[in-house]
Amino acid sequence: MKTWLKKCLAIFVPFVLIGFVLYKTGCCFETNDDRYITSILSGVITGSPDAHAIYVNYLLTFPLSLLYRITAKVPWYGGMMLLFQWLSYAAVLNSAYSRCRKWIQLISVTTMVGGFFIAYYYIVGLMEFTSTAAILASAGYACLLLNDDEKWGFTFFCCLNMLGFLLRSKAMLMVQPFGLAAVLIMMTGKKIEWKVMAKKMLSVMLGLFLTICLGILGNMTGYYGEGWRRCEQFIELQTVLFDYYGSPDYEEIRDILNQYQISRNKYEAFCSYIVLDWKVDAECDRELISYVENKRKKDIQWGGLLKQIHTFFWADVKWNMNHITVIAWILFLTWMVLRRNWRQLLAGVILLGGVRTIVWAYLIRGGRTPARVTIPLLACEVLLLLVLVWIDCQKPNLTQWKKGILILGGLLFCIVGISSGRQQSRYIGERNRGQKIYMEGLREIQEYCESRPQKRFFIDSSSLTFYSGSVLETSV
Repeated sequence: MKTWLKKCLAIFVPFVLIGFVLYKTGCCFETNDDRYITSILSGVITGSPDAHAIYVNYLLTFPLSLLYRITAKVPWYGGMMLLFQWLSYAAVLNSAYSRCRKWIQLISVTTMVGGFFIAYYYIVGLMEFTSTAAILASAGYACLLLNDDEKWGFTFFCCLNMLGFLLRSKAMLMVQPFGLAAVLIMMTGKKIEWKVMAKKMLSVMLGLFLTICLGILGNMTGYYGEGWRRCEQFIELQTVLFDYYGSPDYEEIRDILNQYQISRNKYEAFCSYIVLDWKVDAECDRELISYVENKRKKDIQWGGLLKQIHTFFWADVKWNMNHITVIAWILFLTWMVLRRNWRQLLAGVILLGGVRTIVWAYLIRGGRTPARVTIPLLACEVLLLLVLVWIDCQKPNLTQWKKGILILGGLLFCIVGISSGRQQSRYIGERNRGQKIYMEGLREIQEYCESRPQKRFFIDSSSLTFYSGSVLETSV
């Protein structure tokens, strides 16, 4: 099979998938975080394009800010996010195609990747820099495992993890335990000497180490000094209060606030993202963060964490995504039993099963389970399970009935994934239509204010708090 055809398909298929999302429901940001990042980069908030977008690494935001200086009429940040999604799927397809020798293999891979994309429609339909960074890192590990050329696989791995780290370092690091577990599982399925295995793991760890070091150096060039350290602490307070735990009532923390002369009005304004004549104190930040985190941790006992994980997985995971995960595990376990690959079966249960338990326990105990965190983690786990099965099924001497079981498993995965994707698309379509109305209203307000430059207008900031808007929006 010609290599150029595989390359063209790897480029074309993700374009079709992302184009389908843009046509079907449109693509909006999930939260206002990405909208604020865009506003900083484009100069809407700062008056001129600025690279200090706080959450995103300076190595990534600096060139974006330069592009916004050329023109703000192009959605550079939103376009970059779409590009990263395309790059993730293109790299995975390219790596998977490298193992394809027959047309049926090519069709099977394309179908499974398409089913996976639809199964996690949410990640593209409601885009967010956290989930995009996690998908980049997950795709990096998939390429490392899949690519028939180890050098290209390692190159894709390093590049995609680097982009994930620059976009959202915590999300990229969140994926690493799953990826490293998958690498070890794959090695147990081969007859590899422990020295060779150690050398490969060392190269992976070295690649990650250099990636993280480069990312840290990049941030150090843009964020340094006492002022930025205080800014990071202030943002941590906002994250704790608004993203994970929920801000406590004034009366509940009145004793702490009184120590720093913070009135009820000032605190309640802060909970609406407004700072009224309040010099934020570092000690006050630390006390509030400590209070809220400790209060939350008391609600969950370590002994009940497994029950909490079980309850969350079956009750709180939306759109039957838990069924997709279960099918991926059944497919993996069944295939390893049929192949009598007991070492890889045992390694998968212990390593990947153990990692998922520890990671979910950490997230649930800390209350860090928004969709932008949980959905890409579920997607990462499923992707790596499918990759491990695909690699093993490329071995020779497969009987027809085993191939039939594999095909049935793949079809079941696609059917359940498409069913879940349809539910997600209906939800996202309604939500994005609401954002479209929101954007039209904001344009009208903007046009009205700009047409009366001699007047000054006060706009209620709370009405703009939850505006996220389209990924490709530039006029608001």
